[in-house]
Amino acid sequence: MNGNGDVGSETDSPRLLFEEAQKEIYRLSFDKAYGFLLKINERYPDSSYSEKAIILKNVISLGQTFSNLRLCSAYDRGRSLYEKEEKTADSLSPLTLLDSYRFEYLRRTKKWAKRLDSDIKESLKISQEIELSLKYPGSEELPYFIKVGIDTIETIKQGIPPTPSQAQNIEESEGYAGVLSVIYLCIQKEFELPEKTILIKGKVIPKLLIYYSNLWINKVFILLRVKKHTKTNGLEVFQGRPLTI
Repeated sequence: MNGNGDVGSETDSPRLLFEEAQKEIYRLSFDKAYGFLLKINERYPDSSYSEKAIILKNVISLGQTFSNLRLCSAYDRGRSLYEKEEKTADSLSPLTLLDSYRFEYLRRTKKWAKRLDSDIKESLKISQEIELSLKYPGSEELPYFIKVGIDTIETIKQGIPPTPSQAQNIEESEGYAGVLSVIYLCIQKEFELPEKTILIKGKVIPKLLIYYSNLWINKVFILLRVKKHTKTNGLEVFQGRPLTI
C-alpha cells in the first residue's frame, strides 16, 4: 500500500496507470488512454485515482463522440451531393469513397457513444469537483499538414473525397480539437488553441460534464433513431437500446 492508500505493484498501480493515460492523451492516442483509465476502475475501484479516472474517461468519450459524429456528418453531407447520380460498381467513385468513410466514422461514433453512455452513469455518482492536470500538445507539435490546416473537414462537406493520408490528417485534427474543447468546457475556461505544449489545470464540474455528455449522446441517438430517455436526479440520462454496429 502506498501513501495514497492505493494497492498495486510497481509496474501496475492506479498512479502508474493514470500517468500512462496522461501520456497517451498527450500523444493523442485517446483509445489507449481510455483503456488505461478503464483498468483503474476495474482493478482499483477504491483507490484515490478512481474518481479522477471516471471523470477523465468521460471527458475522452465525450470528445471522441463529438469529433467522430462531426466526421460522420461531414461525410454524410458530402455523399448527399451525389445521391441523385446513378450508383456504379466503381470502388473509386466519389459516392463509394464517401460512403465508405461515412460507414467507418458511424461505426466509431457508435463505439464511443456506447462508452459515453456508460461513463455518464459512473459520473452521476460523483458530486464533488475533480481536479485534473494534463499536458496537452500545442499546434506546433502537430504534423505539418494538420498544423497549417491544409486538409479540412470543409472539403469533405463539399463532396470532395480525401486521400487516405488527407482523411487521417482531418481525423487527427478533429480528435485533437474535440477533446481539447471538452477539457476547456468542463473546467469553465475560455478555449484557446495553444501553439506550444501547455499544462491545463482546473476542476471539472461533474454536473456540467454530464449535461454536455447528454447533449451530444442525444444527437447520436437521434441519428440512430433512438428516442427513449429517462431522468435521474433531475438530470436527463438517455437510455436507448444498446448501440450495435
